Amino acid sequence: MAIHLLCPVCKGELILDEVKRSYHCPKNHCYDRAKTGYVNLIPISKKRSKIPGDNKDMIRARVDFLSSGFYQPLSDTINFAAIKMLENVKNPVILDAGCGEGYYTKRLYDAVSAQGKKVKLFGMDISKFALDMAGKHHASEGNIFYAAASSFDLPLPDHSVDLLVSIFSPYAEKEFLRVLKPGGKMILAIPGPKHLWELKSLVYDTPYENKVKDYNLTGFDFAQSIPVETTIHLPDKKAVSDLFSMTPYCCNTPPQAAARLNACTELSTQIQFEVLCYDAK
Repeated sequence: MAIHLLCPVCKGELILDEVKRSYHCPKNHCYDRAKTGYVNLIPISKKRSKIPGDNKDMIRARVDFLSSGFYQPLSDTINFAAIKMLENVKNPVILDAGCGEGYYTKRLYDAVSAQGKKVKLFGMDISKFALDMAGKHHASEGNIFYAAASSFDLPLPDHSVDLLVSIFSPYAEKEFLRVLKPGGKMILAIPGPKHLWELKSLVYDTPYENKVKDYNLTGFDFAQSIPVETTIHLPDKKAVSDLFSMTPYCCNTPPQAAARLNACTELSTQIQFEVLCYDAK
């Protein structure tokens, strides 16, 4: 059965009119597709701010940083886990909830497709700037669909997703369980306790470890945690600045910390992640 995006107003199936470059539902609600390929499915009444999500500067920094391969070990681990979890699924439907600029999304699509599977992948995020960037680079792929949507109000049918991936994004228990098929799979990527410790030590007088929550989640059976740990070397000021700009630490940085960061011309820091794998009950 074909899986379609749903209208955020009436929950009817959205059909793409290639000529008009717009999606419409049976009740004639219409959503234009941007030139870069994504469609905005966040109703104005549900926006918490005028421009939700990450801004242009944060997205540009993330694109430059990720395209340099610093976080490829995490991406490779997620792809490895996804391939194993989808071993017995012929034509998987995948959702990347909180896909951002699409770095992990596209690499996941390529990795699973390389196994001879016909993949349909939905990438969703609340930042139109992130989706615009994702669309510019990846929307030409026939089976990758990008939409502006909240993880707490996903425009997908019940029990339609074989694998849900959420990388450093909010956990939306009710919606994740709703869209996943019974026995569907979920991958969560979270930072480990010492992630970016050296960067934190540069910014904060008293750095703190990340708190890792209980692995057990309602409605899921926990399968495994795969650690990803290595040290990356940022060779210049721009790389250091890009990393800092894509983290939560860049908000409300004290002047003295900003000065230390600005003076840093290179940095080696550990990266530490956990890739958590789950089966939906």
